[in-house]
Amino acid sequence: MKLQQLFLVALLFILQACGGGGSSSSDSGNDNNGGDDNNNTSTTVEGRAIDGPLSGSLVFMDLNGNAIKDDNEPSTTSDSEGYFSISTANVADTSNAKLVVIGGTDTATNMVMDNLVLMSDMPTDLTQTISVTPISSIIASVDTAEEKAAVLSALSIDKSLDEFLEMDPWALAAQGDLEGQRIQQVSQKVAVMITSVQSMAAVDADLVAVSKDVFAAIAKEADEQNMVDFTSQSMLSD
Repeated sequence: MKLQQLFLVALLFILQACGGGGSSSSDSGNDNNGGDDNNNTSTTVEGRAIDGPLSGSLVFMDLNGNAIKDDNEPSTTSDSEGYFSISTANVADTSNAKLVVIGGTDTATNMVMDNLVLMSDMPTDLTQTISVTPISSIIASVDTAEEKAAVLSALSIDKSLDEFLEMDPWALAAQGDLEGQRIQQVSQKVAVMITSVQSMAAVDADLVAVSKDVFAAIAKEADEQNMVDFTSQSMLSD
């Protein structure tokens, strides 16, 4: 079944997406298996995996862009509230790296999301915390600064990329922040589309590739239409 046909079916599920709300944020520190914990000069990247908060997710620094955890790529597991910490001590260059989140349990729904794939660009300042979300995944699917800015603009997010990555929309939504609630609602619509398309894919389909194709299709809609209409047919075209 073609990807565009899968999209058509997936769109039937979009209006069922729930938005906003969740548990409040808390501090967390996870061990990781990609760096030397005894190296006091290492830089540690900290963040949160969010659909709802995702616990038990594999989180790794993708150094070669294949969205697959390779032996030389530092990784960790997100904690019960979705927080994670990864050392970059043994990583020579993070400029082209991305953070990838795979699987986990959505703590808001207790739903196990084995095939969920999320991504994020690395921030300019590695000491900045990062929220890895469906929206950050759309942004990470394109290459240029202009394309990334187009996604933010199309979703009416008036922030730079680094400012957006530092946001925790789940925590903001829980605090009653209207913009946080709106962004969380959009994120969950994207997540519903991803899981719906995956569920309609062939048994032997590469679900990571399917997810990346969906992210790229939404980014293309944002770039060409300066908006993202999740009921639009335009982002389903080849």
